Amino acid sequence: MPEEEVAYKSVQPRAFESKSWKILIGTVGVAFSAKYVYTAGFGIRSIESHIILYVLFSYVLTFLWYPATKKSPEKRASIPDIVLAAISGIAVGYYIWSWGGIIYRQGIPTTNDLIFGAIIMVLGLEAVRRVHGWTIPGITVFFIIYAFYGRYFPGQLAHAGFDINWITSYLLMTQEGVYGLLSYVGATYIILFIIFGAFLQECKATDFFIDFAKAMTGRWRGGPAQTAVMASGMMGMIQGSAVSNIVTTGTFTIPLMKRTGYKPHIAGAVETAASVGGQILPPVMGAAVFVMSEFTNIPYLEIVKVSFMPAMFYYLSLSFTLYFKACREGIEKIPKSELPSLKEILLTRGQFFLPVIVIIVILVLHYSPGYAAFWGIITTVACAQMRKETRIGLHGIVRALILGATNSLVFGCLVGALGIVMGVVNLTGLGIRFSALLVHASGGHLPLMILLTYVASLVLGMGLPTTAAYILLVVLAAPAFIKLGISVMAAHLLVIWYSQDSNFSPPVCVGAFTAAGIARADPWKTGVASLMIAKFYIILPILFIYTPILLDGPLSAVLKVMFTTAICVATFPAAMEGYFIRRTTMWERILLFICSALLLWPAMITTYVGLGILVIVVLSQVSIKKQEPGMRLGPELG
Repeated sequence: MPEEEVAYKSVQPRAFESKSWKILIGTVGVAFSAKYVYTAGFGIRSIESHIILYVLFSYVLTFLWYPATKKSPEKRASIPDIVLAAISGIAVGYYIWSWGGIIYRQGIPTTNDLIFGAIIMVLGLEAVRRVHGWTIPGITVFFIIYAFYGRYFPGQLAHAGFDINWITSYLLMTQEGVYGLLSYVGATYIILFIIFGAFLQECKATDFFIDFAKAMTGRWRGGPAQTAVMASGMMGMIQGSAVSNIVTTGTFTIPLMKRTGYKPHIAGAVETAASVGGQILPPVMGAAVFVMSEFTNIPYLEIVKVSFMPAMFYYLSLSFTLYFKACREGIEKIPKSELPSLKEILLTRGQFFLPVIVIIVILVLHYSPGYAAFWGIITTVACAQMRKETRIGLHGIVRALILGATNSLVFGCLVGALGIVMGVVNLTGLGIRFSALLVHASGGHLPLMILLTYVASLVLGMGLPTTAAYILLVVLAAPAFIKLGISVMAAHLLVIWYSQDSNFSPPVCVGAFTAAGIARADPWKTGVASLMIAKFYIILPILFIYTPILLDGPLSAVLKVMFTTAICVATFPAAMEGYFIRRTTMWERILLFICSALLLWPAMITTYVGLGILVIVVLSQVSIKKQEPGMRLGPELG
């Protein structure tokens, strides 16, 4: 589950050729993964070493695996890389060995504390720069300056400022900064699900999910696009990474879509929109949800339960959008000769459903997500042994552990820089100050508050990966929503949904760039098209605020909003695409837009009026018996 994205970076991870370098990186990677798989299954002996070792492994591997610039060696680590890795070991190791004394002298750091603290902060900035570029280091430096010179900032943002002793103590000698919530979440949950995804890949379980989706949806109109939606959804349930999802399923679905008539940028857009949903689809979801659980103290299982139906509605909206688009453009089904046998797939590889079931059952039994991931890994390996073609031995396990460790770096490199940001926000009270400004700017009006949050997510999405955008948004905007009476669950989930912008909102649409590369399409056109296809992701979070769609109301109200939303995921795409039962006229299209808006409004009178308008449109559509050339009347599922 490598949740963050680096596809837009010109500097890519190294491809080691030397056997000695492969052994070195492999040894560190196996030790990294094995350590956290073991603790997930058998318990944590020391929470401090559990967190700090995660930072240590992440920094060392980042400096060895990711080159500093495009001119750095691509097949081996350079001398400066080795030096930085060694310094990481010394500086972070200092805190491991000295932690017992450090916790007793908070606020009065020694000279060594200050020196090693400064080194760790610089190392954190360099690590995240290598993987994600300059944006996050720039933001982090701004927050450090704000901590020092708060008195020079205007109005409510001003504060007295802190000296280096206070800042170093708070960020490095407590669990509020670098060794805080993000490092804990990364070590306890995220790396385990990334390793779980690596084992699925090594055991070829990912091929099973793609073939299963193709067999299930290939007979539908626009089958390749429907396959992308279903395959990416299934992969997202267990992977939680948009870009990894695109690379895994898109290499198959994008060429297939192009062969059946989809334009290259549309094929890339479909895969992007489908893959982004993996970060909001239970049971695994994305890294931001684990951060949310720790940040809010809401049990992970509760977040999973309330997130399931909104995620299903999102995927249904994609399916209807692509069906109506295929009908309007005359795109046919996948030829039967190219469809795999569903029965054969289930008989030969159906056992790979078992790891997902195991994870869900363990979560329902109220064990931790990390423990669920541990047994998911064990079950995956056991399932792989059932057939010769999927069986893995010791070498396969080692490869999966190394892949899990290296994939985890895209999150692990973030914990230092973003830990500093979160620490400064808490230290200075910036969250409360900014929230007051946001409430003031919106005049206390929720619609304007939602709009401002969405605009902020668009801006942040231009330069930040999903988790980073969520953290910045949530510490600044979520308190403002809560101040206006919105539940903690609704406020945080709205921010998580809007934080997906980094994947399909130009100019830096990371997921779309990845899909465009596979489709050989224009990245900007792919990004815009993916945003249009995924349009319901903008609408659904608004329902978190105004309706009980998150299961936080009376049963009758919950059932009502489920019913109306289920209709809207069909009528709104029909209005956007200009096709319902047949091509729509202009006035039918307008009525479908009005119908969707009325059904989404939480009032009975608007529901009745919306349903009445829908009946009128349906009667109008079926009354014209003559079909348009090349089009079929009504849905055809083959």
